[in-house]
Amino acid sequence: MHQLLSHHLRAQNILVSEQDGFGKGMSTEIATCSVTNSVEVHVGGIFCGLAKACDCINHEILLDQVDLLDI
Repeated sequence: MHQLLSHHLRAQNILVSEQDGFGKGMSTEIATCSVTNSVEVHVGGIFCGLAKACDCINHEILLDQVDLLDI
């Protein structure tokens, strides 16, 4: 039964790559590493994006807005 089911899943390309724990020679450790790497890439990209966004701010206008808020 296992062989038939495994063959069917592979032949029909039903399991996606993110389901590493179910593939032959794959493991949950591989899935964990994949998720960790993906998170690191996206978080790093967000921080780089925010740093560049701050470079574009006109600080005089920003300070004027803060003064208007009476902070």
